[in-house]
Amino acid sequence: MPLYAALLVLFVMTVPFRQLPAKESLLSEPETRAPYEALAGLPDGPVIEIPWYTQPTYYVQADSQYMLASTIHWKPIANGFTAHLPPHFKFLRRIAARLPDPDALHTLQQLVDVRFLVVHLDRLREPDR
Repeated sequence: MPLYAALLVLFVMTVPFRQLPAKESLLSEPETRAPYEALAGLPDGPVIEIPWYTQPTYYVQADSQYMLASTIHWKPIANGFTAHLPPHFKFLRRIAARLPDPDALHTLQQLVDVRFLVVHLDRLREPDR
């Protein structure tokens, strides 16, 4: 019985007595959700979101956000985030980093059969827009 009492005391000590702070979701804004909701109404087909960064500093966050947003349309995405990258992932990412170059788009269509590109103009540099 004393062991159970000690465990109960330790458990109660670890329970937070204040509410943990919450942050608004990336998809809480209507203008952020709109392209994905529009995509949900279109026929099935693979999606690539642009920009598709090559530097880990940028692509970890961006690809995670792309995956979160894909839960709205449920189409396959080529640039989601995973702990295990398939062998072709870096190759495709290097090609996509060259977009909007028409040759890069043609190559992606041949390799991945891409049907939709979601282009985030606010994340692109001015010359690329």
